[in-house]
Amino acid sequence: MNLKRVTTIKKLERKMPIVEIRIFLDKIVKGNTIIRKFINARQISI
Repeated sequence: MNLKRVTTIKKLERKMPIVEIRIFLDKIVKGNTIIRKFINARQISI
């Protein structure tokens, strides 16, 4: 994990409760996996 991401998470922690951050990060991770699956599918088709 890079420093920039860590600092943004720490800034979010001040504004949001930890549970909301967990959900927020979980959505990002799920989004990334969907994008990766899509890219992998595209690479296979190409």
